Amino acid sequence: MLEKIFEAFLVRSRIITILPVIFGLIGAFVLFFISSYDVIKVLFYIYQYFFVAGSEVNLHDDVVGLIIGAVDLYLMALVLFIFSFGVYELFISDLEEFKHIKQ
Repeated sequence: MLEKIFEAFLVRSRIITILPVIFGLIGAFVLFFISSYDVIKVLFYIYQYFFVAGSEVNLHDDVVGLIIGAVDLYLMALVLFIFSFGVYELFISDLEEFKHIKQ
């Protein structure tokens, strides 16, 4: 009897895993926006370097650092997406949309 009560509680408590799913997705979106902003800054720096007279943009220090940082943030965002989808499918429910896309 105690085992059945505990198992029922354990199964119902899986819904708490929605929190890391939601916050993981929010974090992924934030990281995507920040890294996209960094790439836009790179384009602005390149424009300044080639077309603005007297520009003090150092392509190697400014541009390379921003691009590497943006790639790093994109990778972290993708990890958060994979984590969120995996936790959701593992603990909460299968994603029906993915089943329809594969066909």
